[in-house]
Amino acid sequence: MNEEQILKKLVSAARGDGPPRIDVAERVLAGLALAAEPRNLLLWVFTAASSAAASVVAFLALRVWAARQDPFSDFLESMMAVMQ
Repeated sequence: MNEEQILKKLVSAARGDGPPRIDVAERVLAGLALAAEPRNLLLWVFTAASSAAASVVAFLALRVWAARQDPFSDFLESMMAVMQ
């Protein structure tokens, strides 16, 4: 047998083999049970700050949108005072 035939036999044998079946579920679940639940105080602080900032931006956007309904009302009121 030459080297090419040996390699072809090894390739065909390797294609027939599947990966070994390893059950790691118990080890993973044991590791998860031992892990302490992290306290994300910094995450909560940033969440509260970003929520407050989003509320302020939403309030300002609502005011701008309400003023957009009649943009010249303030201008016309000041002009009416000048015209009288």
